[in-house]
Amino acid sequence: MKGRKVTKTSWNIAITVAIVFVASLFAVLVNVPEQLYVRSSDSVVTLDAVTREGGVEIVRYESVDAEVDYVYEIQTSLQTYVQDGVLTFDLSESNLDLTEQSLYRFENTSLEWVELETIFDLVNKTLNTSIEFSGNILVGVATRR
Repeated sequence: MKGRKVTKTSWNIAITVAIVFVASLFAVLVNVPEQLYVRSSDSVVTLDAVTREGGVEIVRYESVDAEVDYVYEIQTSLQTYVQDGVLTFDLSESNLDLTEQSLYRFENTSLEWVELETIFDLVNKTLNTSIEFSGNILVGVATRR
């Protein structure tokens, strides 16, 4: 009885199977960015962004600061990084003059509200800003200072 001869084709098939297996394992184990769309329970604030892992929730707070209206905390799970985000405040139900309003973010280091670059849409009565962050943040609407 003669032994089987291993041909070049057999090796090519084995190498191809190994490459496909390693690539599949890599695809399963790597965190893939996913599109995130979150809306507050009162439908005033939405966040449209990209994240690699974790959940995000938007919670409204009442009477946090007399100078800042519509204060919300965007809560993320541990080690969640939100990138390429668009934060939108829908103020169609309010009587605020949008041309005099801006979005603010509370800075924990300075303990002050910092104005964000804000785009207002008078037709839809919304305020928008681009945002990236990790951890929890406070955002709100206030008259431009």
